[in-house]
Amino acid sequence: MTIIAAYYYNEGKRVREIRLDEHVELNENRSGFCWIALSEPTADELSAIQTTYNLHPLAIDNAMHPLCPPKLEVYNDELYVVAQTAELVGDRISYGKMAIFTGHNHLITVRHGNAGALGKLREQLEASPTQFGKGVDYVLHAILHRVVDQYLPIFEMIEDDVLAMERRSLHDFLGPEEVARIFELRSELTRFQRTLGAMAELVRKLVRGHFPCISAEMTPYFHDVADHVHRVQS
Repeated sequence: MTIIAAYYYNEGKRVREIRLDEHVELNENRSGFCWIALSEPTADELSAIQTTYNLHPLAIDNAMHPLCPPKLEVYNDELYVVAQTAELVGDRISYGKMAIFTGHNHLITVRHGNAGALGKLREQLEASPTQFGKGVDYVLHAILHRVVDQYLPIFEMIEDDVLAMERRSLHDFLGPEEVARIFELRSELTRFQRTLGAMAELVRKLVRGHFPCISAEMTPYFHDVADHVHRVQS
């Protein structure tokens, strides 16, 4: 496992590094939280996190799998969200997964695959303690927004390639490899549209529902993420 970062924050400011098996006591006004980021942990390592933060075994089991569609589940007072990450590797889409455990005093991310620009998100949030200090629900929104940010250039690239190949076919004879490439691109586009649809549904649930650890103040923020997904889709 790679421990990307594990810190305790209070009022939007980093206080100290923490151990994975450390139970952190909240301050009196309950404004602090822990943010732990893991990359491709083993079952034993996730088990240690599960014990410390009392995470549901079904969510832990799901977090072990490297790929699965976007989803949202509630386990007692814990919100479990899965976002599907995507990035361009050459002219192909590489998919990954970001599993997010959101509790009242903690946010734990489990990453599979390359997270791309997500790596700089913590640094950017720490630079704005007033916003960061809003709590774990604000961090959840920021992660989802960054995931969707990475979708737009991918969608545009695939769509542009498909249109360019189809325009060529109107004037030139396409060889077998070029025809195969058109089918491949259309297949990539179909899969990517399914991912977009699933992410759109996930964010709509966050906007419309009432979930543990998500304050009413955050509804406009999640609405902004939903609008962002819609812009990519259209």
